[in-house]
Amino acid sequence: MLIDLSVNVNREMIQNMKSYAAKEEAFSVLDLFGHLGTHFDVQDKVFDLENLRRKGRVFDVSAVTEGEIKASNIDLTLVEAKDFVMFYTGTLQKKQYGSKEYFSSHPELSWDLITALTEKGVSMIGIDAGGIRLPATHSKADYYCADRNVFVVENLDNLEKILQTVGSGAPFTAETYPLSFTGATGLPCRVIARIEETSAIKMAHIALYVKDLEAGKKFYETYFQAQASSKYHNPKTTFQSYFLTFGKGAGIELCTRENLSPRASGEYPPGFAHISLSVGDKNAVDALTERLRKDGYAIASEPRTTGDGYYESVVLDPEGNPVEITV
Repeated sequence: MLIDLSVNVNREMIQNMKSYAAKEEAFSVLDLFGHLGTHFDVQDKVFDLENLRRKGRVFDVSAVTEGEIKASNIDLTLVEAKDFVMFYTGTLQKKQYGSKEYFSSHPELSWDLITALTEKGVSMIGIDAGGIRLPATHSKADYYCADRNVFVVENLDNLEKILQTVGSGAPFTAETYPLSFTGATGLPCRVIARIEETSAIKMAHIALYVKDLEAGKKFYETYFQAQASSKYHNPKTTFQSYFLTFGKGAGIELCTRENLSPRASGEYPPGFAHISLSVGDKNAVDALTERLRKDGYAIASEPRTTGDGYYESVVLDPEGNPVEITV
């Protein structure tokens, strides 16, 4: 999915800029066009082509209707080096672009927030307003960021669509394409959000029949931090089960009932092969494997890097089902 985050420049805007340029001797027409619509101020810096594609994040700060947007208004722990961090204030939706009110009255980023973002090493800061600071300190903030290799992109549009699609602070791919002007103080740019579309179908859980339901539950709780649901029991069918969850991702439904069929014979029977659980890193794989060995569980495969590049071991649970422990 592609979302255009650039202001749609129309003929009226261009005519207004031409009229303004004729009245302002200090600015060339090139300079004024460079500051039209979605753009960033150059501040004598060269736009690194690595900035053409960055990880973007939009933070919803629309609850701050006036004054400063502080560092405490967003989750800074989500921000990573080289991110393109954008702020949705709602200004562009509420006020006419190009009006005096649009440029002179909008929430501004506090200096502590600007400092925190530059210290994080972000590549760009964007906002749906005329600047990250109001006119009195607009240029000062832009120069402060530029001196720390951070570009400020102004007049972003459609940020609410990002929030509706991925949520506040969630990552997506941001693509920024500035025009190639020489000697201009600002560069108009097209900013595009590229959001990977994911299938609505997700793995919910796998079901595993066991003879000893309580022993199976204890095994996954003890060694894999599983969270078990309350037990379900259908007296009529004798079916009993627990749902085990492991944070995010699919879970396991441990089941039992009377008169279970015998296990399929042979080393490689068709059907179920193994459960794979990630524990984080190689050291965790090694440590958990040794812990299980000391507790008397059979290690079917020692920790190793497989031919397809996974570091893993395999242990047998109380019923003899293979459990792959991987990074």
